[in-house]
This record gives sequence, structure tokens and C-alpha cells, in this order.
Amino acid sequence: MKKILFLILIGSFFVGGCVRTYIRSSINPDFQGNSYANIIVVANLSDIESQQTVEDAVVERLSDLDVNATPSYKVFFQGNTYSKDQRRAKIRKKGFDAVLFIHFTSSYETQTYVPQTTSTTGQVNKTYNGFDYSENTYQTGGYYLSQPNFTIRTRLLESNKFDTVWVSDAQSHGCAICGFGRIMGSFADTLVNKLAKDGMLGTDEKTPEK
Repeated sequence: MKKILFLILIGSFFVGGCVRTYIRSSINPDFQGNSYANIIVVANLSDIESQQTVEDAVVERLSDLDVNATPSYKVFFQGNTYSKDQRRAKIRKKGFDAVLFIHFTSSYETQTYVPQTTSTTGQVNKTYNGFDYSENTYQTGGYYLSQPNFTIRTRLLESNKFDTVWVSDAQSHGCAICGFGRIMGSFADTLVNKLAKDGMLGTDEKTPEK
């Protein structure tokens, strides 16, 4: 628990600059007080690289809190099609007690205008005939930057009846120079910190079958 609280305190310093994630969550009162230690992380992205980026980022943060976590792509081959029953049976067989399901509800770009500014610098130089003054004028800004935004709903489901025990909505914002991986790093930090604050995470020495 001390380790969890410490990582929550420093989490906001992990990803800086123009990347931000805001999150709200709700706990199912029927499961209040339950925590989960063996979690499979599932991102509903059809692009293999993007799916792996998101799942790996969340798994890494969960592992930092001593939670046994596994990305779904290491359990379900991305070239196969599985029915709901097949997925559930395999999740139970592998020993997971919860599923963290990440659903991207929307993605869009916003435009931010960088105002134009003008600055002038001057310099006095000594010459043979006395002194010479020169100046340079610089202009910056005057353009738009595209900022990526993602709206993400995440559900934590217990693996007995696959009831939803916790749900969150997150808004992740980046800037023109931020890659998808960096934005998902911010999302993963915020998501896992919120799960910990809400008491949904436990620790277990057992590791689920890979």
C-alpha cells in the first residue's frame, strides 16, 4: 500500500509538457471493497501496433504497483477470431480475476493558433572610424498547431460472471510534437493511479499462466 501511495504522488510528474489526461470514475456498489490482482488488459483497437502500445503502457504501470498484469495480445492471437464464450473461457483458464477493457470512443484534432510576435535586437560594433550600429528583426509564430485528442472509456470486469465493477471516462490531450505512445503513457499513468485510489487493485504472488 505504501508503494501504491508513493507512486500515486509522483505520477503527475511522470509525463510533463503538453500531454494531459483527465479522468472520472464510478464504482459498482455491489462490488465495493473488492480488489483484483491478476488482470488482463484489453484495448479494442484493430491496428496491431496501436493495440500493443496501449496494452503495454497500462501493463507496465500496473506492474509498477506489483499487480500481475498481462496484455491481451499475448493471450489471444490477433490473427484469430474468438467468440465471447471462447474469450471468457480462456480468461478463466489462465487464472485472471479481472479484465481491464479499454474502449476508444472518439478521436479528433483541435487547432491552436500560435500568435505572431516580433522582436528586434541591436548591436554596437567598434570600427576604424568610430562605432557602427546594426540591428536584426525576428518574427515567430503566426501559425496553427494540430493537437490530437482521445476520449476513452475503460471498464474493469470481474472474471466470474464478467460483471462491470468499475468504469471510467478519460480525455487525453497531446500536442503537435507528441506521438501516440507518449499520449498513451499519460493515459496509462492517470488510469492506473485512479484504479489505485479507488481501491480496485490488489497484489498477489501468483502469476497467471502465460
